[in-house]
Amino acid sequence: MSRKITTTPKSKRCPQCGQILPASSFRTRSNGILLQSYCRDCGNRLNRTKYRKPKSMHGTGEVFRKEDGRLWEYTRAHWRIHWSRQMLDDLRRYYSKMTNQELADMLDVTLGTLNRKAQELGLHKTRQYIADIARQHLVIARAEGAIHGNPGQIKPGEHRGKATEFKKKGC
Repeated sequence: MSRKITTTPKSKRCPQCGQILPASSFRTRSNGILLQSYCRDCGNRLNRTKYRKPKSMHGTGEVFRKEDGRLWEYTRAHWRIHWSRQMLDDLRRYYSKMTNQELADMLDVTLGTLNRKAQELGLHKTRQYIADIARQHLVIARAEGAIHGNPGQIKPGEHRGKATEFKKKGC
C-alpha cells in the first residue's frame, strides 16, 4: 500500500483572476496542507459578494402555499400570514367579545400572530368584557377552593395558629 505524499507547491494559478502567484498569496484549506483554489484577493471579493447577496431564494412579496391553502407575505427573512379583508373584519368585530384563543382558532392563526395584529390595529377588550371574565374567574376560584377544602380568608376573631396570627406593627 502506497501513501500519496502531498507537498505545498511554490506557486499556483488562481482560476478567478488567472494570475500565477506564490503560495503565500493563497490561504490553506482546513486540513492545513492543501491550498485554497482562489488567491486571497479573489477569495475576499467572492466572500464579500456572497455576504451581501440576499439570504433567500424568494423575492419579497406574496406567495400562495399549497400546504395550508393560504396566501403568505415574505419580507426578506420572515414569513407572515397575509391577512385578508374578511379576516381583518372578523378580528375587529369579535376581538372585544371573545377570548384570544377562541378567536385565534376561528381565524386559524397562532395566538402570537393574533396578538401582534390586534396591537397593530389598536384593538382593546371592552371594560364590560373584562369585568365579566373577572367575575367568571372569581366564581371558578371559589368553586375550586370549596372542592379542595380551602375556606378562603381568615375571618375576624378566628385563630388558626401562631404562624397565621396577625400582629400589630411595632410589637
